[in-house]
Amino acid sequence: MKKEVIDNHVVLNGNTRDLMESDQRFRTLIGHLNAGVALIDESGKFIIVNPVFKQLFGLDEDIDIMNVNNTDWSKWQVFDEKGTLLPLDEHPVRKALRTGKAVKNKNVAVKLPSGGDTKWISITAEPLFKPDNTINSLIVTYYDISDIKKSEQLKDKFIGMISHELKTPLTVVIGALNMISEKGLSEVEHNELLQDAIQGTNTLEKIIENLLELSRFQAARLILVKQSVDVEQICRTVVQRLQNISKTHRFIIDLSEDLPFVPADPIRIERIFTNLIENAVKYSPRGGEVKIFARLETDDMIIGVSDQGPGISPENQSRLFQSFEQLDMEQRRAIQGVGLGLKVCRTLIEAHGGRTWVESEVGRGSTFFFSLPLREKH
Repeated sequence: MKKEVIDNHVVLNGNTRDLMESDQRFRTLIGHLNAGVALIDESGKFIIVNPVFKQLFGLDEDIDIMNVNNTDWSKWQVFDEKGTLLPLDEHPVRKALRTGKAVKNKNVAVKLPSGGDTKWISITAEPLFKPDNTINSLIVTYYDISDIKKSEQLKDKFIGMISHELKTPLTVVIGALNMISEKGLSEVEHNELLQDAIQGTNTLEKIIENLLELSRFQAARLILVKQSVDVEQICRTVVQRLQNISKTHRFIIDLSEDLPFVPADPIRIERIFTNLIENAVKYSPRGGEVKIFARLETDDMIIGVSDQGPGISPENQSRLFQSFEQLDMEQRRAIQGVGLGLKVCRTLIEAHGGRTWVESEVGRGSTFFFSLPLREKH
């Protein structure tokens, strides 16, 4: 390196100064990117990493490059999109160094040795070559796509659950109609099959109605048409309708006839009652008791729907009102339901200014509560 000394100061020549300025520009550039960026030499050691890279991989912000290189990367488990653990040589960066070929947008799941959630990362590694065409270094970008992957998984789960849920009543309808078309059926058999078909179509209608409600909410098109609503009357209407469908369950309505009216959308309140009472019927044994009750607390009416089902563990209670969640419980494997009903209830109740919660013990049934404001909130 050429240099000269003037007044005891080292003055670098033009080429060296240009290199330093170029290096500083590069560091400044990658420091402002929202992706993790690393410059890696031909041996696989890091030359430069930006702050997002450190954040992405759980490294201290002030860690120096030597300590980054001393991190035992071989302990970091990397999986492909099929969930297969990749050998070390197949890691995107190692593969680019080994083959000299660029790796473009390789999506991998990385499980950090420090623990925590597995992160989905999209990696692009671009080789830089020496004059003799051997690898000089790699420029590697790391994009955190965990949120995108979660959305894709939720979408896939939703499609699978909805397909299964729609298929069940549709199979009943098709089977009943096919049998009705056969000759030799008695009038009793004909009527029973017709009732099966009607019940199947009603189930399909409810699933679609719940989906439409969620769609309106997601698109900010959920509009409540409020009026003074008689909660007790709506409850009795819903119970009467469900009694005609489920004659084996006992319904107890503990709602006073002098309950005050509340400002609410009557169609949405009916849907809330329908979803909650249907769930209670679904999870209660044949001949079980379903109880609906209410009480007044300060500025709210509190309504509860109790069942005599298997109950819900504390860890599963937190998942109940999430979109498209289904409890992974041994006792409920034979019970249909995609979790849309509870999600719709929470959405509609919160739109009214109320809230939802559950109280339950395993083996002792569950009670789902919701509140409705007694007066319009401004």
